[in-house]
Amino acid sequence: MPIEIKELHIKATLQEDTPGQQEASAQSNTLDEDKEQKIINACVDKVLDILRNKNER
Repeated sequence: MPIEIKELHIKATLQEDTPGQQEASAQSNTLDEDKEQKIINACVDKVLDILRNKNER
């Protein structure tokens, strides 16, 4: 037998970041972007190596 929900209550609590937390978040994002860029560069290098090897055959 199905149950029908006629009303749903959702509660949430939000907190604003303090200035120190905002700086930490910004630094973390920068580090993540640096890591992401390193991964992208490594992938591009790998693909170029594969293409060079393919052309040499």
